[in-house]
Amino acid sequence: MVKLSKRVRDRLEAVSAKRPRTVIQHILEHGSITTQELSEVYGYEHPPRAIRDVRELGIPIVTGKAKD
Repeated sequence: MVKLSKRVRDRLEAVSAKRPRTVIQHILEHGSITTQELSEVYGYEHPPRAIRDVRELGIPIVTGKAKD
């Protein structure tokens, strides 16, 4: 579990749209998420779109590259 201020946590929990909510919840529980997880675990055909949905809500996400 990631430690966040109450204000930030309340803002994240206020997200109700399914795709960004899934990304946020996974990151809060596991600390990160990969496009492979979005595809295989959650069945998203275009994983970068799920990340973009979160960014469009004004929530910054740090991205990087990982080896599978």
